[in-house]
Amino acid sequence: MRAYLYTLEVLIALSAVFITIALAMKFAPTKPNVEASLLQLKLSEAVEYLESAGKLRELVYAGDEVGLEEELESLLENLYEVEVVICTTSCNLPELPSTNVAEVTRYFATNDSTYSFAKLIVYAWVRT
Repeated sequence: MRAYLYTLEVLIALSAVFITIALAMKFAPTKPNVEASLLQLKLSEAVEYLESAGKLRELVYAGDEVGLEEELESLLENLYEVEVVICTTSCNLPELPSTNVAEVTRYFATNDSTYSFAKLIVYAWVRT
């Protein structure tokens, strides 16, 4: 009788292991979205480059969204569509694609007699 119970116990344990393995292998691993993270990195580096070159601050305070878009698109080798929003307190966000959009946000302030504040939001996505 004991041998029968041990055999039954082993069969239950083996079936539990096989069911666990079958369920684990049922779902294939998904590929990570590398393109979106590379785009985020490239966009962030392009904005940092313009900031270190001193162009970013003057374009933001001039409110030159088109000029800033052209600068960023040239740095990103015209592979990506760029949308720039410069605002103060409330921002009107543009219509964007639903997937793979990178966003970089920077805040600017001056230290003069009148406190001026600007918020820069840069969006980029792959051209279609």
